[in-house]
Amino acid sequence: MITFHLLYELTVTYFPAGLAVDVVIDTEWNPQSHSNTVDTKVVVEEALKVLKDNNLIEDFPKYEAKIMDVLEEGAKTEERLTKEMFDMVGKKSAEDVEKEMSTIIGQDRVDVIKKAFSIETYRMKLVKKSNGQTVVQVHRGGAEFIPELNLATIQDVEIADVLQWASIAVEIFMLVLSCVDIAVDLGEAAIRAITKEVEDIVRQPAFQQALKKFKDEWNRGGTWRRAEAIFVFLKDTFELTSFWRIIKLLLNKNISTWEKIKDVAEVALMIVYALATEGIALISKIAVVVDHALKLAEKLANIAEFAEFKKTLE
Repeated sequence: MITFHLLYELTVTYFPAGLAVDVVIDTEWNPQSHSNTVDTKVVVEEALKVLKDNNLIEDFPKYEAKIMDVLEEGAKTEERLTKEMFDMVGKKSAEDVEKEMSTIIGQDRVDVIKKAFSIETYRMKLVKKSNGQTVVQVHRGGAEFIPELNLATIQDVEIADVLQWASIAVEIFMLVLSCVDIAVDLGEAAIRAITKEVEDIVRQPAFQQALKKFKDEWNRGGTWRRAEAIFVFLKDTFELTSFWRIIKLLLNKNISTWEKIKDVAEVALMIVYALATEGIALISKIAVVVDHALKLAEKLANIAEFAEFKKTLE
């Protein structure tokens, strides 16, 4: 039986399947009474298990020692972030969080997070034409990305819906990578290939349900609520094979085998640590950038607009 000591009041928490957990709830938070948010050795072991269970490591024995170093170093960083961010989550401004966070992980890493939503997948716009047709135009960088979609049937709207959700999912996962200091830079050809695969993923019922839940939480508004909405989406998709499928699609194809292993190890550690601590550090990272996610907000508004237009065809 593994015990995690959680540092704030809650009724339900989440841990990866197969991990027996005894939750000890500390309802009165006293910084002096805790040296760790969780046992970092347990988190490292669970992150390692995630890597193995999802077959994310090729030739594991060759890299085992280096992987452990990456996981242990990552756990130290997440532990410190969790401690420092605990009293700030939901209370302080994104600017205050950024200032404090930069003293822990450095301004360069914070800047990578802040640029997460600057990489454009594509933008969609519902347009009523003079001939009476309603179409969706899809652009990237001001140029047509795919030919406009004529929304003549419910099926047409559903195709547009999937296309928009794919864009949203890709951008959220690019944010995940930025949170472990991986700056994603994708050209048009890569975006086409990746979003095509992600379209299949967003059609999966479990993934679709997580996206809709994310949308509802996002629409509650506010920096911290929206940051938490993204965290909850990641929590809901972490055990799906599609989580790692998207991560691997986004990783630079030109980097070495070790660099790819290091990247997925850092993601695994960050998410596992977040799940064990109700996302304090990860939500704080997201809060730094979420108010700048204007294109993401636009895409979610499109989803609502598609739903309304679909009703006119029923």
